[in-house]
Order: sequence, then structure tokens, then C-alpha cells
Amino acid sequence: MTVYINKKKRRISVKAEEEEKGKLHHLSINRNKNKRRKISSKVNHETQSHLHLSNMFPHDISNNMFPHDIMVAILSRLPVKPLLRFRSVSKSWNYLIGRDQSFINMHLSRSQIQPVENEKIIFNCDEHNSHLYSLDYNGSLERLNSLNLRLRHIRTKHNYIWGTCNGLICAGGFPHLYIWNPSTLEYRKVQRYKGKYFLSRYGFGYDPNANDYVVVELTRKNDDRFISTVAIYSLRNHSWKRIQNIPYKTSEYSRLGQLVNGSLHWVAHSKMFTLESEGEENEEDKFQIPENAILAFEIATGKFVEVPCPNEYRGVMLVGQYQGNLCVFLDMRINYSFDLWVMNDYGVRESWTKIFNIRKPQNFSYRPISQIILHSSNEGSIVMQSGFYDDSLILYDPKRRTRRRIKGIPVGINVSSYVPSIATLNAEIVL
Repeated sequence: MTVYINKKKRRISVKAEEEEKGKLHHLSINRNKNKRRKISSKVNHETQSHLHLSNMFPHDISNNMFPHDIMVAILSRLPVKPLLRFRSVSKSWNYLIGRDQSFINMHLSRSQIQPVENEKIIFNCDEHNSHLYSLDYNGSLERLNSLNLRLRHIRTKHNYIWGTCNGLICAGGFPHLYIWNPSTLEYRKVQRYKGKYFLSRYGFGYDPNANDYVVVELTRKNDDRFISTVAIYSLRNHSWKRIQNIPYKTSEYSRLGQLVNGSLHWVAHSKMFTLESEGEENEEDKFQIPENAILAFEIATGKFVEVPCPNEYRGVMLVGQYQGNLCVFLDMRINYSFDLWVMNDYGVRESWTKIFNIRKPQNFSYRPISQIILHSSNEGSIVMQSGFYDDSLILYDPKRRTRRRIKGIPVGINVSSYVPSIATLNAEIVL
């Protein structure tokens, strides 16, 4: 009887085990079915999402899944290089990115909020060709990129970078200038005005009232007269206009007009000043030097005005830009150094402030022609071209008074800085 009971219990146990296995098998089948359903649902969802995206691109921008203003806001925040790739999405996008002036202005204004992150150095190594290079502010400042600019249709000598504005570069020499956007590869060939090249100075800027880019040419007389002829080129009209002469002669050290506060600035002279040696009264110890003036051309008004100099300094002066403000380098020849002064409140003489002094290095050979600030970081260090170092580029720390030469950059280069943009020239010529 006991054996029988044990067999019965065993049969019940085996039956229960089989039923449990059946339940587990059924549960496994259901789980697999549910998993397959989820995978199928996910595939269908991804397919539908892909269809939504693919449907968005080929159609007009106003008919996609995003409202027009939201899509424009998204695109306006993209960097220049990836943004330009989207021109091939559709005709409407191509027009928006490449020709819509309101969108171009919106993108430009956003990129200028943090220009330090977007700024680049541009320079040429040989004035007899048009091959330009750029240098990114990537911390080490050792990444050299060739812009590969070889304008086969333009034959110029003595190439020089005359200025940059809104991502456009004005450069060239004799007999042509050109205005070029290295991002979009558009350029405009400009025949120089009648002024003699080696006596001419140029500036490049933007007129917001006319929505036009202009080139200003100042040509000084090749004699002792303090007179310069003035001509203005309009990119929109593609023509030069001669205006009234001005009673100034540009300094031989002030070649390009520095664009600050909507005006182009040169160091100029309007008269001579008699300088006497201290403690001497002999006529032989008296000599005349040009009286310095900062000459500004207001692009919006088309007028020339004089900006007050710091402390009526009468030595060699170089004008530039420092963190968006007008600045001047004062050549302190007595100790072979330069003082940097910044005008914190534009047009107010009392706002000139001395920022730092750059002393001469060891084995110094004096060259006063070049002291150009190209970039200033948030940490205070600056990138500049210095005549103290054969016109090469140096990274200078005013706080520690340390400097190092940027490697791989040839000496004697012609250099400027710019922020890439999608600004259009409305030109038919594209490289």
C-alpha cells in the first residue's frame, strides 16, 4: 500500500512537472511573439520617422513638419561650414542660405556674439601670388590650413590684405583688387581707381544704411603737401566715385584702414611739428616731425572726422583694434618699446587708457612698421604681428609679460583676422 501511494504521488509529481513545463513553453512562445511585435513596431516607427524626414527635405521649406520661423531659427544657429551643405537640400533652402539677406544678417549677428570662438587669421606668404592661408584659434595655434585661393582670372602683383568685414576679405594689388568670401568662394574683381598704387591706402567696410560694402582709397601726393585724393567703390553699384580731397597725408606706417565702430581709421598728418631737444637751444637741435592725427571715415555718413589722440603723442603711432575698441601702439623709441593705449569710450579723449607695454627682446633689430593685434582671448593673452620679431606672429601674455613665436609661420607675412560668414556678393563668378 505504501508503494502504491508513493507511485501515485510520483505520478502526480510528474504530471505537475509536465504541466509546469507546458506553461513555461507557452509563456516563452508568448514572450517571443511580443518581442517580435515590439521589433516590428519599432521598425515601423523608425520607417515612418524616416519617411517624415525624407518627406521634409525635398519639399519647400514652408511645407515641412516644422514651422518656417522655427526652421529658420535652427539653421541660423549652425556653423558656416555645415550650413552651406544644406544649400543642396532644395531650391528654397538654397535661396534662403545663399541669397536671403535677412537670414544672412541673422546668421551673421549670431556668429558675432562670440567671435572669439569663430575667428581665424588669414595671411599670404608671397606678395607675388594669390595663395592665402588661415590659422584657427585652437589653443595651440599650430594648425595651418590652406585656403587654396588661386584666382586664375586675376593677375595681380604686390598682393596685400586691405581689410576684412563680415567674413569678406578685400585684398589684391596692381592692377586689381578683389573682394572674396573664402567660405562661399564667391569673389568680385575690382579695377583699382586712378591713384598710384604705392601712394594709395585702402579700407574696407559695410554701410548698413545702403546695405552695401565699400572700399575707400586714399592717395597721398608724392610731395610735401598735406593733401590726399579720395575715391569710394560701391560693391552694389560696382563703380568708383571720386569725392572731395582731404587736407591730410596718411602715415607711411598706416597702410590699411582699421574698422572700428563703423568707421575706418588711419594715422594721418595735417601739419609739421617742431621738436626741440631737451636742454638745447641751438637751431641745429630743432627738427620737424609730422603732427599725428587719427583720421576716421564714417561709412554711414560718408564723412571724414578726426578722433583725438592720447596725450597728443608725436612719435610713430599705429592704429588698430583691441577687444572691439579703438587702440594705438605708441612707439617709445627712447627705450625701444611700445605702449598699447585703448579708447574705452569712442571719441572721448579722456577715455584713453594704457593697457600694457611691450619691451624689446634680446638681439633686437628695430622695425617700427608692424604691431598689429589680431586676436585677444578671454584669458587675456593676445595674438599679434610684431615688428620686434621680423613681422612674425607671437602669442603675448600681458600679465606674465611672456611671449612665444607661433611655429610654422613665415616672417614678413601680410596678415589680418576674420570671422567666417555666408555674406553674399551677389556675384556670378564662383571658384
